[in-house]
Amino acid sequence: MAHTAALRLVLHVDEEGADDERRAELAEGLGRELRELDAAVSPLGGGEAPEGTKSGGAVALGALLVAVAQPELVSAVLAAVEAWGAGRAGRSVRIEIDGDSIEVTGLSAKDRRRLIDSWLERRSTGPDSERDT
Repeated sequence: MAHTAALRLVLHVDEEGADDERRAELAEGLGRELRELDAAVSPLGGGEAPEGTKSGGAVALGALLVAVAQPELVSAVLAAVEAWGAGRAGRSVRIEIDGDSIEVTGLSAKDRRRLIDSWLERRSTGPDSERDT
């Protein structure tokens, strides 16, 4: 019987002019929304906390690790990320899977959707997709 490992996405959230505390708030808010999709969400370890902040520097840096057990949930997670950033000037999210990343910032909804779809298609047809066979 084949075992399907969870797919891990790393999300780096930011907002123009945001300090570490604001990035932590943004990451926490996005994380709450993603948990509603049955994704496992946790702060990504990022080393020491910035000076003047509480421990837990990973959240202060705005990085989340998102694990999804079912491949079809990836699209739902990306749609939620897209919706979270839509219409909010200055917000950005860099999405990484296995070191391959895209940043969805400053794009129209149509262009953002096209970029995400193209990235997912490239990942599903690239050399990394062969490891699942």
